[in-house]
Amino acid sequence: MMNNFDDILLELGYRVPEGIVNLTKDHQVTELVNILRENGYENANELAQKARVYFSYLKEIDDAKRRVKVPIETIMNQTVTNTDTKKKIKVSSALQYKNSDNAGQQSAYQQAQAMFKDAGYDDSEITKISGDSKPEQPTPQGPNAFGVSGGGQQVFGSGQGKKPEEIKKEIDRISIDSGQSREGFYKKGYHKSEGEDDAGAAPGNAGSMLNENGSCDVCEWALENDSDDLVEAVKHLYGNLKGGALLDATDKTGIAGQEDRVPSVTAGQLKAFREAGKGAFNKLSDGQLSRLMMASNGGLIKARKIKEAIKANKWKEEDCVVNGFFGDTGGKAQQLDMVRQSNKIFAPDGREIPKEEALKLVAAGGGGANPSDTSQFVYNSKTGDLIIKFTSDKDSFDAIVAQSSFQKEGSIKKEQIDELIKTGKLNKEGGEKLKQLIDKQTQKLNAIEAELKTVVAEPAKKMISKPSNELYKLALQNNTSSSGKERLRGIEKKYGKGGDGIKNLLKVAATNPESLSSGDRRVVDDLKKHYKLDYLVAEKIDDIRKRSVAVERKMLDEMNKIKIPVSGGKVGLGDYMDALNFVEKFHMAGAMGDKHGVFAYGGLFEVVCGVGVINNDIIASCMNTDKMDEFIKKFGSTKEEFQLSKENQITGSVRIAYFLNDKGEKIRIGEKRQRSKTGATGRFNTVYKWDKDTIACFKRKNGVA
Repeated sequence: MMNNFDDILLELGYRVPEGIVNLTKDHQVTELVNILRENGYENANELAQKARVYFSYLKEIDDAKRRVKVPIETIMNQTVTNTDTKKKIKVSSALQYKNSDNAGQQSAYQQAQAMFKDAGYDDSEITKISGDSKPEQPTPQGPNAFGVSGGGQQVFGSGQGKKPEEIKKEIDRISIDSGQSREGFYKKGYHKSEGEDDAGAAPGNAGSMLNENGSCDVCEWALENDSDDLVEAVKHLYGNLKGGALLDATDKTGIAGQEDRVPSVTAGQLKAFREAGKGAFNKLSDGQLSRLMMASNGGLIKARKIKEAIKANKWKEEDCVVNGFFGDTGGKAQQLDMVRQSNKIFAPDGREIPKEEALKLVAAGGGGANPSDTSQFVYNSKTGDLIIKFTSDKDSFDAIVAQSSFQKEGSIKKEQIDELIKTGKLNKEGGEKLKQLIDKQTQKLNAIEAELKTVVAEPAKKMISKPSNELYKLALQNNTSSSGKERLRGIEKKYGKGGDGIKNLLKVAATNPESLSSGDRRVVDDLKKHYKLDYLVAEKIDDIRKRSVAVERKMLDEMNKIKIPVSGGKVGLGDYMDALNFVEKFHMAGAMGDKHGVFAYGGLFEVVCGVGVINNDIIASCMNTDKMDEFIKKFGSTKEEFQLSKENQITGSVRIAYFLNDKGEKIRIGEKRQRSKTGATGRFNTVYKWDKDTIACFKRKNGVA
């Protein structure tokens, strides 16, 4: 099996007729899928599609570097040496010596010729430029042999774009591709890669897919119809979703964003909205309707923001076409294609974004430099230019903002220490020791959590004696969701069909629990809970959870003994890194003066939360500062509190981050919660959410309090 991707690409080069890897060609992508499958990669198509996107991006940058030439005028004003007289002369003069018999002048010409070749000009272009050039003259060139003022630069181009009507054909093609992708997601629902032309969905679930695609859909509809009517927007979205698997998979019982503290849609609002629909939404459950309402309202918000961007760029709405893109692999490829096809790229604040930088931002979608889920691209049919805007999409201010793991958290801490060493706030020796300590902490946490794999053994031994049909019936009842059905399909492949398969699963759980996947353990956990066998493992699970949390707390306290200088004082290293971690997870960097990635341009990135937005201005206002050091000095967090189930068993922990306002009061920012996503014996995952004080501020700033 080839694990090195360079080896895989080398093999691809041997197999394709061109002999050179070029993943913009469909047959090469197909062959790459075959090679990956031969080497045991289950997600071969997804990996191949990702490789195609990044190859396309890198090729574009390489092509751009070859295509964008140094302006002729710039080269003309440089100097070369007449090797006979040893004097420096301008290139514009040296070009006159092409047919000179003087060795020094001929050398000067050859030097000038080499300069143009290095800048990307071929012999025929240099010959024409030589014919148009004049000896050193400070005055601008008049009409040349081609009847164009400005010399060769105007003849051969200085970065002027393609004709808008030519670009429009490509934009229309991309728009059609994007629309077909969205329709495919509506029809198939949330799914992984299923074929050569299907890279699958972006990370998430059916709910997030509906919210993200639906808001883009409604944004386009609202701009096309110049409407901000929420009822009509939901009707439009419902019409597109009706009969598809995505709507069917959406929660039919809950209400979108419904938490005890801050529901996005109340029961009263839902009732009133149904009445306003006059029967149009009668077949939708409360959960489905509320999610359509939040996605549609998010789309209307996006449409308003796009109108503001068009106005800021001094464009006319009637000249513009808007496309919304999902964050899947295909969506990224379409975005990269649209950036490549367009002339100039602009941010919503009217500032131009260099094309190479725009390509990097698109490719970084979903990451730190661009933590977006979706984007809206506005094409100007009169100029061939493009406005781009990126969005993170939530259905509530109370939605999960970010997720992580022990491994990822450890990597982030080490990156922060490297930065502290680089800036001189930590010495290299001390920093390296801290990184080793972090690695040991991560290893210890992983070892503790690994103990959970053995916990299912005792309950499994008790359940093996249960009737096979009874076990299978319970398994079906416990796994009605799309992910649950996927778990049962996996069990059927590994252990057999029906009750026999569940029985075989329990036998393995009893004798070799470490071999179970997280999905397998989830099925066993659910059966354990039904038969009220938690008492067999509750104490052991609680002990594992407590030890896991204690390791993190000890690390934070130890690091706080080391003081890091900030403007106007010092703070503990643990709190310093914790504050930066919250800034990164909650997309607050732009509000604190960071100008990298999407935060370098006004309005380029925002979070849309169903009923409102979170952006740099709102965050800075709610945090009462726009300065990073000041935020770090005011930052703190509470001790961990354990979360308990109805059976009084530890299911997780939560720690609240806060900042001190001018009165010394603790204003709660957000929570870092440890919880299992795969049942009682699943490993802890870390999730981040805004807390009640900050959510209240966000709602006030959006006028929805």
